[in-house]
Amino acid sequence: MFVGHYAASFVAKGLEPRASLALLFIAAQFLDFVFFPLVLLGGEQLSLLPNATQSTHFELPFMPYSHSIWAAIFWSTIALIICRSLLNLSRTISLLVCLVVGSHWWLDLLVHTPDLAVWRIFSSDASKWSFSLWNNVYLSFAAETCLLLLSVAFYLKKTHPTSKAGKYLVPAFAALLLVIQAISNFADLNVESEAAFAWQAMTMFIVFIVIASILDHHRSGGPANNVTTEPLNIKNSSQ
Repeated sequence: MFVGHYAASFVAKGLEPRASLALLFIAAQFLDFVFFPLVLLGGEQLSLLPNATQSTHFELPFMPYSHSIWAAIFWSTIALIICRSLLNLSRTISLLVCLVVGSHWWLDLLVHTPDLAVWRIFSSDASKWSFSLWNNVYLSFAAETCLLLLSVAFYLKKTHPTSKAGKYLVPAFAALLLVIQAISNFADLNVESEAAFAWQAMTMFIVFIVIASILDHHRSGGPANNVTTEPLNIKNSSQ
C-alpha cells in the first residue's frame, strides 16, 4: 500500500478538523518511517527484485520491528503517548493519530504478499498474513485509487477553502498522488539499490507532509461562516 495509506489521514481530518493534516500524514506512514531507517541500518530487510509481483519490484523478507502486528500495536501506542504527553493534544486527536498509525498495518494487509508477521515474528518460519492484491496490478491500483478518492471526497465535504488556492490544491494533490501510484505500479524498476529506494521513499513522504501542511493553511473544517480554530496550531488542538 502506498497512497492508499493517506486515506486514513483524510478521513481523520474530516472527522476532527482541529487535527493537523501534516501530523496525520506522518501518522499514516509512521511504520515506514521506522522501517526504512532500519533497512539502512541493517535491522530489517528490503530486497529489490524486478517484477517480484505484478505491482512491485521488491520483497520484504524481514520486518518484525516495524510491520508485524505487534509492532503496529506498539508504535500506535507510542504515537498516542507522544500526542498526549509531549504534544499536549486532545484525547480525540491523539486517539485519531493512534488509529491512523495502526491503520497502516491493516491497509498493508490488503495488498502485501505474505510478509506481515503475526506470530513467531523473529523466526524464519514466522506466521505471516496478507491478501496479496499486489499479485494483480489492476486490482491493487484500483484499491489504492478508490481508498484515496473516497477519503478525499469525505475531506472535501467536511472542510471548506479559506482561499482560492484551497479550492484547487486538494484535487491537484490527489491527482499527483495517483500519478505517483501509477508509476509505482506500472513502471519498471528505477532505483539501483535498497538504500536509494529507502531514501527515495522517505523523501516523498516528507514532501507529502509539507504539502499537507500547506493544505491546512488553505482549508478549514465546518461551515464556511463558522471557522473558530487554526488546524496547525498545536496549542489550540487540545482546547
